Amino acid sequence: MKILFLANKVPWPLKDGGAIGTFSISYGLAKSGCSVDMLAINTPKHHINTEDIPENIRETMSIETISIDTNISALKLVKNLFFSKKPYIAERFYHQEFNNALINKLKSATYDIVILEMLYLSAYIPTIRKHSKAHITMRAPNIEHEIWMQIAKNTKNPIKSYYLKNMAKRIRRIEKQTMNRYDSLIPVSETNAETYKKMGVKVPVFRTTTGVFIDQIPTHPEIDEENALAHIGALDWIPNFEGLSWFVDEVWPLILEEIPNINFYIAGRNAPENTADFFNKKQIHYLGEVPDAYEFLQSKSILIVPLLSGSGMRVKIIEGLALGKSIVSTEIGAEGIALENNVHLKIANEPKAFAEACIQLFKDKKQRESLAQNGKQFVYKEYDNLKIAKSLCDFYKKQVK
Repeated sequence: MKILFLANKVPWPLKDGGAIGTFSISYGLAKSGCSVDMLAINTPKHHINTEDIPENIRETMSIETISIDTNISALKLVKNLFFSKKPYIAERFYHQEFNNALINKLKSATYDIVILEMLYLSAYIPTIRKHSKAHITMRAPNIEHEIWMQIAKNTKNPIKSYYLKNMAKRIRRIEKQTMNRYDSLIPVSETNAETYKKMGVKVPVFRTTTGVFIDQIPTHPEIDEENALAHIGALDWIPNFEGLSWFVDEVWPLILEEIPNINFYIAGRNAPENTADFFNKKQIHYLGEVPDAYEFLQSKSILIVPLLSGSGMRVKIIEGLALGKSIVSTEIGAEGIALENNVHLKIANEPKAFAEACIQLFKDKKQRESLAQNGKQFVYKEYDNLKIAKSLCDFYKKQVK
């Protein structure tokens, strides 16, 4: 089966959930016996030289990149607000140059499946239909409008909140308009699958989550610093920064009061300006982008996921559990993963409860180890990327018979 994978950014290096999700499913399909070609937008924010991608990956699947300027333009943003019904975030990902490259791909080979990575590539559906008879599917990492509506509700600035709500409504309109233009939908969680069904989806829906490549997980995690909390995630993704801000302002002082010798380490790429100053508080260490995410997570005893907005699932929770980490998350952070509170991790939504969960785990090593062991077993059983990709491959084969 021959697959063309259209990606909104190059999925390398594996420094954020988006890149990891795109890489996991495309590489997993290639390792499962599918012939995979990828055409990816090479954005200014995540720009990469294709030669920097490891040779074994490029030998397993073909990767072609097209450099496109997706940066935010104030003029285009204002023009969009008053003269368009589309969300500006979607308009930024449609470019004629990428469309031309797509046409060339479709003319040069016969594809059975074309996978669109996320909603904002739906503008290319007419091109695919015109030049190919392939089955078009969309991998949906999130229900996009839900994220932006949650962020809008948490935004105190009324003008900014209005703009975000307006954008969320436009995104929802596109989600509803396009969901039945695909031949199938591939959400990453059952929660998202149910949302699509409530919105009126009629095409086949097949949940395909994001897992880990088991053979790449270190087998003997070592904790260098027992009294240490860790957070890792792309800081240019608004929900990550929003959740961190909440934790630093409202939760961290409560933890420090109870455990004075504790430290908190933050790792993440593409941080907003003055991030170091913002997190310059007692015993908080902002490290920026770290060279090895697994090594960073291994070295700390507890991983936190304090998300207040989001959809889909958090890959970092899967990775943390696979590494044998004990985790404290909000309910939104743990959404999309069939985890049990106090069995696989701890879930808390209010500042006091979140702080108490962290404090309890620091003081109770036996409970910490129990959660870590349960979580690791769960991930190894349910979130093996090769098993996930094989299941998706079988689904596609039935669709193109």
